[in-house]
Amino acid sequence: MQKKSSLRGGYEDKFVASRIPKAPRLHEETIHTFESPPLLQGLSNALKEVLGKQAQPTPIQVLSLNNYFFHRKQRALLSQTPTITLMASETGSGKSIAYLLPVLQSLKETEKPLLSTSSPLPQTPRAVILAPTHELCRQLSAYAKSLSHEIKIKTVCFSNPSKPSTSAIQAMRESLRNEDRGPSVVYRQPDVIVSTPSRLAHLAGLEVITDKESPSAASRPKKSSLSRPEVALDGMEWLVIDEADVLFDRDFRQTVEAILASRFEGLQNGPPLTAGPRLNIIVSTATVPQSLNKYLMERFPNMTRLTSPNLHQLPKRLRTERVVVSGTHPFAVMHKKLVEIFAADSMSIGNRQKQTPSRVIVFCNRSERAEQLASYLKSVAMSCFVMTSSSAGRRKGSNNHIAEFLTSASPPDANSQNDAIPSPRVLITTSLLARGLDFASSVTHVLIADEPRNEIDFLHRAGRTGRRGRPGTVVLFGKVASRGPKRVGFT
Repeated sequence: MQKKSSLRGGYEDKFVASRIPKAPRLHEETIHTFESPPLLQGLSNALKEVLGKQAQPTPIQVLSLNNYFFHRKQRALLSQTPTITLMASETGSGKSIAYLLPVLQSLKETEKPLLSTSSPLPQTPRAVILAPTHELCRQLSAYAKSLSHEIKIKTVCFSNPSKPSTSAIQAMRESLRNEDRGPSVVYRQPDVIVSTPSRLAHLAGLEVITDKESPSAASRPKKSSLSRPEVALDGMEWLVIDEADVLFDRDFRQTVEAILASRFEGLQNGPPLTAGPRLNIIVSTATVPQSLNKYLMERFPNMTRLTSPNLHQLPKRLRTERVVVSGTHPFAVMHKKLVEIFAADSMSIGNRQKQTPSRVIVFCNRSERAEQLASYLKSVAMSCFVMTSSSAGRRKGSNNHIAEFLTSASPPDANSQNDAIPSPRVLITTSLLARGLDFASSVTHVLIADEPRNEIDFLHRAGRTGRRGRPGTVVLFGKVASRGPKRVGFT
């Protein structure tokens, strides 16, 4: 039975959208396009290549453009006054571009003559982007590169989760080498580093004060084991904290605070953060639970808040439905639904209503459950593959293993195309891939095999389809309760 797209259920009290101050109302003279000026011509050109020549900014991108560029002079030189800004907008609304534009333009307009050294270490980035997973880091790095190929801003991504530090060092040396300078080995320092918090803290030699209440605290070292830091953060001018509701949660918070504290003394002892010289912080998120709102109010009392009008809402063209699993093997019910989806898809292709076969993402709560579902589907001759935190594909250092599910803004790496795996049309995963990743328009359905733990999980999983105004369908499998609270996403 289909239900309308809403987020009514038993978890509304975890959101604070109504208590977030709204951004100032825009008037007719404000920026509503990606034109140059105020954007650099190279950025404007890159945006048209990535989004299309007729693309217009989304609401959160309009807010960002006006916050950072409005009332600037013709060069649109960004203010050097330190700023702390929250960008809160629904899934699939273009937050990555919203924060990349001011960061990349500022780096270009304030760049100094190229300084190259005979040693790649330590690296001294001017901007750092933090994200919770290696997959998201790789896609954000690809976006940054696609937007900056004309303005020549160098981005380096740390995304080899299972490789030792020595391999990372070698990767740095290769990625930083300037091959235009002849046979001598010369290295150009990166402008932007994209990384998970733990990897950056390790490479920067930072001490992390762990939280004893955190379930993963025992596995997180207090101090990096490196004898000499490989990254220096004293020149960092921009810090982007993406998926902030995750990175400021207890599993990541201490590491993120250690990175912040590298520029601000006393931050880890609890006083409110006051901006230091040249550092501009952007906090990006699709959900603002009460815990995050309280933390931001305490740490960043003077934060500028840019919030889209549709925050905490599902996309308008996203259709939701529930499939009841009662008295039947749940995997058989899911298989039946997949067969129905692909049968309807074949008819649409046959009628020339569409050209690209649909792909489906299935979310499970646990890795074991994902493996069991994949085993069942394969036993009934349905091709699929599994992506969990322990999957071998994550060790490749690229997103090639899921490239066919991602947008074209993150193509397979040219130096590792031999590692690409022919992709089935069904990807089974966990919350690992529910955060931030921009999936292709061919991902028309999201199946939620296990009822989400809370409304935040539901919103992020559902948000992997129906992105950028495209249609999509979310199917939630579960049992019908005769009594009790209304469940996630349904009235």
